[in-house]
Amino acid sequence: IVASDIIAIIKKGNVGTIYTKDCKRYNNNDTIQSHLQRLGDDHFFQINRSEIYARSIIVGYERISNYRG
Repeated sequence: IVASDIIAIIKKGNVGTIYTKDCKRYNNNDTIQSHLQRLGDDHFFQINRSEIYARSIIVGYERISNYRG
């Protein structure tokens, strides 16, 4: 899989799923950290412990507060 084709990597349990621009999915057992090291954080962004997204697909974000005041 070419890095420029990857839009997201989402890990659930021990299995990670790589999502590509052409809507294909590939299962993988590598850690999120190993993916990020290989792909580089200049083109990919880790949003939490189990998800990495390509910076090219992120168009914005909205911060949600966990404050329950």
